[in-house]
Amino acid sequence: MPNSRPELKAIPHSQPEQAREEKLQDQGKGGDRDRQNLNKIQKQLEKALGKMIERELIAVKRTGRGLEVEINSSILFDSGTALIQPQAVPVLTEVAAALKNFPNAVHVEGFTDNLPIETPVYPSNWELSAGRAASVVHVFSDEGVDPFRMAAIGFGEYRPVALNNTAEGRRRNRRVVVVILSEAAEKLYDLDKVIELKPKDKRRQNIDLDKPPELIEMPVMTPIAPVPEEGFPQGLPLRGRGGNSGNRDEQDRLMTIMETLETEQAAGEGGP
Repeated sequence: MPNSRPELKAIPHSQPEQAREEKLQDQGKGGDRDRQNLNKIQKQLEKALGKMIERELIAVKRTGRGLEVEINSSILFDSGTALIQPQAVPVLTEVAAALKNFPNAVHVEGFTDNLPIETPVYPSNWELSAGRAASVVHVFSDEGVDPFRMAAIGFGEYRPVALNNTAEGRRRNRRVVVVILSEAAEKLYDLDKVIELKPKDKRRQNIDLDKPPELIEMPVMTPIAPVPEEGFPQGLPLRGRGGNSGNRDEQDRLMTIMETLETEQAAGEGGP
């Protein structure tokens, strides 16, 4: 079936992205330790993935953003899905092993060709590309890469590296790129301004929302940056900070406060 979508010109980056790339190259002239880290990651990846690099299924290259690992989607996913094929997991495990011992931020970017997709799970190529990037991030996280270092990004069909009018061009455009950012890139993306958490924090602890409120054990979080406390009910018992968590009086008091807040919110609601 002929494709009715307009053909996009194959470009490495948009104009704003190209300007950012040039700025990164200017900023990235310093940082010997950062360069050493990227060199170590690159050597480890090239050694572990050498056969696939020779077959042009994977490409490892330095750019103004840092180090990029481009993986063709054909070795990661079946057509039209973001579920990683079992045989692809060892490849991602090798990449994760090279990443987890270094502090660099990691962006995982998903790209597709321009063949349309419209399913309940993937209404468009935006969702498909983002889903594929997220699937890779999940594997990295399971393999020990810090989730706070990572981001999953979907570009859909809008960053082609080849024309989509041939099967080979579409194959090249279906890809996942793992970007290991340099220190200069992290600063440009403002990633150095993210609030850090102390190691004892339990932000990743899951909360069972099916439990009654009085039985929920809330994780204790202590941000390094100050957090405003306006509007927080004074005297609210903080679970997990000592004391008898099974004390019935405290549980009754907590329920009373929550019911009062719900009543006030309901009274203040308006509009359709």
